[in-house]
Amino acid sequence: MSATLADLLADSALRLRLAVPGRPGALERTVAFAASSELPDPSAFLDGGELVLTTGLRLGSRESQETFVRSVAGAGAVGLGFGTGSPGSQLPHAEIPEAVLATADEIGLPVLEVPEETPFVGVGKLVSRQTAEAHASMLSRLLVAHAELASTLIAGGRERGQQEMLAALSRVTRGPIQLHRYGSTVLEVPAPGEPEAQTEPEAEPAWQKQAIATGFKDRAALWTVLGEGAPPHAAAAVDYARSLLGVELANDNRALVRERQAAGQTLKDVMSGTVRGPEAAARVRALGIDEGPHHCLVVTVPSGQRRALASLPIAGGREASLRELGVVRTAVVEDELLLVTLGDSTEELLGVLYRAGLTARVGVSRSYQWTGLTWAWHEARSAARRAGVGESAQANRVSMTSLLLASSDSPTTELAEQTVRALAGEHGDLLRTLRCYLDKNGAVQDVAAELGVHRNSVRYRIESVRQITGHDATTIEGAAHLHLALAAWDLAHPEAAFRRDSTAAVG
Repeated sequence: MSATLADLLADSALRLRLAVPGRPGALERTVAFAASSELPDPSAFLDGGELVLTTGLRLGSRESQETFVRSVAGAGAVGLGFGTGSPGSQLPHAEIPEAVLATADEIGLPVLEVPEETPFVGVGKLVSRQTAEAHASMLSRLLVAHAELASTLIAGGRERGQQEMLAALSRVTRGPIQLHRYGSTVLEVPAPGEPEAQTEPEAEPAWQKQAIATGFKDRAALWTVLGEGAPPHAAAAVDYARSLLGVELANDNRALVRERQAAGQTLKDVMSGTVRGPEAAARVRALGIDEGPHHCLVVTVPSGQRRALASLPIAGGREASLRELGVVRTAVVEDELLLVTLGDSTEELLGVLYRAGLTARVGVSRSYQWTGLTWAWHEARSAARRAGVGESAQANRVSMTSLLLASSDSPTTELAEQTVRALAGEHGDLLRTLRCYLDKNGAVQDVAAELGVHRNSVRYRIESVRQITGHDATTIEGAAHLHLALAAWDLAHPEAAFRRDSTAAVG
């Protein structure tokens, strides 16, 4: 332990005498350094925490003595050591001046009398020695803590390593710990001896938040409390744990993305018919999907959020705990997150997506055996396109439109570009009118009421669409083509669809 004023007084070799005790507890403050000064105002050369030693060589007047004491206290010194000499010595003061004692007592600064036979350098040596010993002891304990944190993380494996490491860290910090990711608490450890951790760190001033760098937009953070009796190396141990977690969570994120991409490729092969029969059944079983029945849930987000979606833990930060929510398998298929589930509830999933800050839509298929995964996937994708931002939608029966859009062999995207791009550019009113016209099944009066225009304006705009695209929305063939083109356009430009829905929701 570093030297305190009480330690210096207790050392008989120094023969120090307490002249002013200062405020309660002042003698227990740690002395960072022993600084000698004969300046009338040494505050510019003090950092705080020092024991200032002086002989008062330039403190001949009461005013200068009071100024000196106040400047020392104002600079954050823990105490004042005043050197005194016997009559006839070279020291200017045989005793501590009354003004020094009175001013120190007034402001609560401890004053120690240093006799002539005790050199200032002796006080400094004792302080330096104890500080060095304390620092060496702290480093030794910190190295032990580092070793324990690293070993528990490795020994616990993927499922328990992080939990065990945070438990070891809690024994150092003497307080509760929480690990946050994507806006949710994924791990928490109570303070030693406490039954459970506090659940609202933001509401408790004692909590300290430290961000964890993972390379992903997962908002990872370590929340800690340095409890009563926490050792000096506790804060450094937290920093080390944070660096370990940064590497571990980054590896977890990458591993989860790889697992989901591999699972997605397997499911895509099965759903597209590339793999059939017994081999398809074996591959599906290898993913943990039995005969069923199951639902498919498809989550779609704007392109800038796809990487975060691919690495998003759905429950507890671990894929193994997904079964508690009825999730059998998660996979990434065509930049969308696919969940094969036992039920069709989306409440928990929407909560996770919301807390993660993702602008998501969720589509839910009807229930199918594993052999119907293809239909379930198409249904869920179609439903996700119909869902509002931050909402889920249940699937209707698979339509010819959804099947055409899902087929990689169909040139629907190219046709959509040729048909819709001109309308999406300088003719925004035409595009909005066309969408409404198709949604209202060609009911001109209903379209006019929805858009707040005259019905002749609707007819004029639909005719303009025909002239620009070459397809007449008033005919069955033209309406079918335009409907399919719009659906394919929205699928190819999800960001525009998200912006359109968000604007509509605000309006």
